[in-house]
Amino acid sequence: MAIYSWKPSLSVGIEEIDSQHKQLIKYINDLSEIIDRKASQEEVRKIFDALFDYTRNHFSLEEKLMEKHGYPLYEAHKKAHDSFCDKVIAFFEDYSKGKPVGEKLVTYLGTWLITHIAKDDKDYEPFMKSAMEKESKSKWYQTLI
Repeated sequence: MAIYSWKPSLSVGIEEIDSQHKQLIKYINDLSEIIDRKASQEEVRKIFDALFDYTRNHFSLEEKLMEKHGYPLYEAHKKAHDSFCDKVIAFFEDYSKGKPVGEKLVTYLGTWLITHIAKDDKDYEPFMKSAMEKESKSKWYQTLI
């Protein structure tokens, strides 16, 4: 059973970002499910690796868009991403050593992601949508001349 779910209120209005957010929520729910059913460490590692790789790719896309368009809170946003990755790596290192962190890990992942989207990502929504719209209009105009 999914413990985290996508809500339209989490949309940042950028289709690719929203799609990735939905996938991240799915990965967190998948991780929760296999931890709950006491899957082998190998199975947990496989879904964790997929989640972590996908997260890093997602963060990279967001950061590239922010940098490209001069988002003024880029540094703070990147720092939040980096801190999250460090914390998740520490959780998984503990898990790999046999420490019971499964439920805490899933709670941290889900809570952080939902909160991050609802606050930090929603904060960049108006800026990024405006910047991307200007870029799109500029490209359209360039085709006319």
